[in-house]
Amino acid sequence: MLRAVIFDVDGTLLDTERIYIHAWQQSARQFGFTLTRELLLRTRGASLEFGRALLEQALGEGFCFEAVRMERIRIAEEIIRTESPVCKPGVRQTLDALHRTGVPAAVATSTNLPLTRTHLALSEILDDFSAIVTGDQVAHGKPEPDIFLLAAERLGIAPEACLVVEDSESGLQAAEAAGMQRVLIPDLGPVSETARQSCLAVLDSMQALPPLLRRLRT
Repeated sequence: MLRAVIFDVDGTLLDTERIYIHAWQQSARQFGFTLTRELLLRTRGASLEFGRALLEQALGEGFCFEAVRMERIRIAEEIIRTESPVCKPGVRQTLDALHRTGVPAAVATSTNLPLTRTHLALSEILDDFSAIVTGDQVAHGKPEPDIFLLAAERLGIAPEACLVVEDSESGLQAAEAAGMQRVLIPDLGPVSETARQSCLAVLDSMQALPPLLRRLRT
């Protein structure tokens, strides 16, 4: 029986992935590099270490990952603080439905804690979560299961009673390794057919999640 829901943030709760891609590309250009959309989409939802390895392999040893990353953060935060992150359609309704039924919600994101709290607060959903677990709080990020296992531990609920809502393949792999059921709501990048078939459901948007949650609770 479903007892808790754990959400990814970027691309799942918040429409921020487009901002991050733009910021990565603008930052890289300042250092004389070109980052394609396709390459950046392969880093979605993954740990910092995974993203670093992928970009350095693609661009060579001369790629100054840390400098580009820090400038990317500055550019993205400037945009986010000006425009504010926008919740994906159906997020508010889903969180309200969980509150009404007494099902706790948590977030598990590869983004660090200060940025995550800021973005959730700007989106006015920070107080909706009983636990917030971020990439800087675990030894191994997605696609390893650590981040979801820690979220379940903080909620005090067994992993098999948790449902994970994700938009990325690395997130789905992490949730599967944690022994949790999974729902995919695709965002920008492709997700393999194998990952799709492993999910309890693949939804067009968060708006379709509340009816599914009701069925899982009965």
